[in-house]
Amino acid sequence: MTRRAPTTPVRGSAGRLAERTGSGIGIGLCLGAALGALVGAGAIVALSLPVAALVLAAWLAQRHERPDYLEMVFWLWILTPWVRRVVDMHTGYSEQSLVLLVAPLASLPGVATGLLRQMRVRSEVRRVLVVALVAIAYATAAGVIRFGIQPALVGGTVWLAPLGAGLWAAATPCPTHELRRAVGRLSVGGALVLGVYGVYQFFRLPEWDAYWMENVDLVSIGTPVPLGVRVFGTLNAPVPYAMVLGALLIVASTVPSRWRVLTAMAGMAGLALSLVRTAWIGFVAALAAMLVGGRARTARAALMLVVVPTLVLVVLGGPARDAVISRFDATVEKGTEDRSFSDRVFFYGDNLPSAATDLSGRGFGKVGVGAGAVDDSAEVETIRAVDSAILEALFSMGSLVGAAFLVAVTVGVVGTLRRSREEGALDRAMAAALLGLVVQAPLGNPFNSAPAAVFWMLFAVAARTEVPAGERRTSDQRRIRTWS
Repeated sequence: MTRRAPTTPVRGSAGRLAERTGSGIGIGLCLGAALGALVGAGAIVALSLPVAALVLAAWLAQRHERPDYLEMVFWLWILTPWVRRVVDMHTGYSEQSLVLLVAPLASLPGVATGLLRQMRVRSEVRRVLVVALVAIAYATAAGVIRFGIQPALVGGTVWLAPLGAGLWAAATPCPTHELRRAVGRLSVGGALVLGVYGVYQFFRLPEWDAYWMENVDLVSIGTPVPLGVRVFGTLNAPVPYAMVLGALLIVASTVPSRWRVLTAMAGMAGLALSLVRTAWIGFVAALAAMLVGGRARTARAALMLVVVPTLVLVVLGGPARDAVISRFDATVEKGTEDRSFSDRVFFYGDNLPSAATDLSGRGFGKVGVGAGAVDDSAEVETIRAVDSAILEALFSMGSLVGAAFLVAVTVGVVGTLRRSREEGALDRAMAAALLGLVVQAPLGNPFNSAPAAVFWMLFAVAARTEVPAGERRTSDQRRIRTWS
């Protein structure tokens, strides 16, 4: 006699509200802070928001029966760059805004949970998380020695803090099916918010976004006028925006939701208008992973994301369609003569040999965000703009530790993708999204800031197991892991 997998009990309105507590707190904090800035309390918001976020995160991190902490942290990574711009418009532009500390501070309790509790993930994934922790700790220590405490902590924080989402998901006693439901909700909601805001940003650039663009030293985001901006949504640049949105769209395509079609249309429009070609490549790789060997439901979800962008471009028309087609045509026609492509190739050629032969590494502070915190009077060579996780890892961690980190993550993702073939649609989508992020590592960095928070969240939840290590899953247990 065939056993039936247990079904999730039907929830009433109170239950549905309760399961969104974390999202409500995260979104509420950000909206409340933005409103406070709009009414003239920007300075108070900048000081109080990091403290409030840390206190609430520490409280939610201890509530292991629900995924509230994961939801709150997710929304803080997604929305606080937008809050920062609203606050800056009313208090003056600040390169070191305190609002940028909100998501990293809220992620610290997740790191503590992962360190203090036994991880409930497969042993091979546990090893990847440990390698990541060791590599980040090593690069931070090396950075302190070479560049000082502040650059090392700044660089280390943007790598370590996002890992908190994955560590909490790996170690929390919260039931796996609740974590999976949360991932589905966050993927749909996050892609919808990022997509809708991105489209609005392109056609009607908000004044806080325009003010920030006028002050920030970032030429790759276009011009601060409607139809002239490269969409970056609620994040702080087109590349992390496109990385996060692409991954969320892949996962959302398999989640039963009344908002799924709207999410796909708005999300694909935002992804296209970001004009980030590496994210487009990663998205196509993720789609291919869903299609190859996928089941009927997974294949339908992937095909929907192939058809929708064509329809979106037709519907949008005008300048939106022209911007996307112009970017695509430039890529195809110019090929290796494309200036952006050539600059990156030359940058790789100039820096990869020295990075690959530096066994000990320079630590955080040599490249990336940490380099921006190095005192200008210090006689040290830094590289602030490094659009490559590979180069940043090798420079910061050294060729030995950095290579170990990159190999461990790649092997972990490939293993997740291979195992997902025996699981449900959501598992395959999470694995495909991870692959889509990893393939962008040569020309982007999915291992720090908001993209990393999404990466580690998906990586840990996909690896959760309810059975002791070494035991095989029964067919019933596999069915329980499907979204439905």
